[in-house]
Amino acid sequence: MKSNDLLMEPQGKGRNDRREVPLIKVSSDPVVKHNDERHPSLPILIRRNTRWILLSAIVTSACTAIIQWYTPVPYTSSIVVLTNHEKQDEPNTGLRSTKDGSSKLLHLVTSTAMFDHLIAHFRLFEHYNVDQGAIWAYERVSATLLKSISTRSTGDGAVMVTVHDMDREMARDMANEIYHELEEMVAASSRRASENGVALYQKIIASTNNHIDRQANELLELANSIAPEEQKGAPAGTDGPTGTTREIGKQLNKLAVEISVAQMELSTVLRTREAALAMERQERMPQLYLARAALLDVHTSPNLNRALTVAFVFFVTVLLGAIGTAVWWEHGADVQEYFRTSDMN
Repeated sequence: MKSNDLLMEPQGKGRNDRREVPLIKVSSDPVVKHNDERHPSLPILIRRNTRWILLSAIVTSACTAIIQWYTPVPYTSSIVVLTNHEKQDEPNTGLRSTKDGSSKLLHLVTSTAMFDHLIAHFRLFEHYNVDQGAIWAYERVSATLLKSISTRSTGDGAVMVTVHDMDREMARDMANEIYHELEEMVAASSRRASENGVALYQKIIASTNNHIDRQANELLELANSIAPEEQKGAPAGTDGPTGTTREIGKQLNKLAVEISVAQMELSTVLRTREAALAMERQERMPQLYLARAALLDVHTSPNLNRALTVAFVFFVTVLLGAIGTAVWWEHGADVQEYFRTSDMN
């Protein structure tokens, strides 16, 4: 008799008085967990749901491919700019680095003057498909340009500027133009500082000369007012200046010498500043060095990037489907039992 058959045990006092009472005999055969029709093993469950897992992966990959097709992959080009450390120590260049190595060049790259130059030079309203007459057109172009340019300080006085653009040549040309405009902006700032210094010395010389002239005129007026009085009290037969007049004359001579010395010193300083300004205008000593010019981005392949992205999404979707199936195989019965108990209650 099989282990799951119902066995009959005689009951009662006589042989003719029998009652059949079913007894269930527990089978001694081992029970394999999750290996029947209701609870198959994990490989069988995954094999049964393979079509749904693959279908989900295909749909997800197709959606990703459509999104990637309408999302252009930008090209990148970078330049590395070094500051002239000899000029960097001068206070008028405006290139003094901070403690963490960052420079004012980082702010000049994204300044309004730089953006205005790039917008005009590359006709970015047309490049970004923005109607120049529309409301907030300039703000939209500036915001796009700000997202397209990234700056980073390397900490050793070098600044890296990276341009992202959908056009490979535009990214390269814009990065190189940023350096040329940076050079112009820094040189113009240095020239303005030198011109302001010369103008300041000219004002100091003019003010000093006026002050000395006023003092000299006051002394001359005092000498002229004292001279007639001294002539009246002078001894007979003398016609020269007396002691007071001679003292005033000595003071005037001393003042004249001081005026000459002061004017010579100020003139020397002024000539030095003018010579430095003239030399800078003629020679235009570079305050920036282009350590690395921007090149065409030949490594970025939009189609390859799209294919790799779609393949990655497909693989991740299949992996998540397999993991979800394994989790359901382990805890699915408990979840079903929980909801069945909840419905009964």
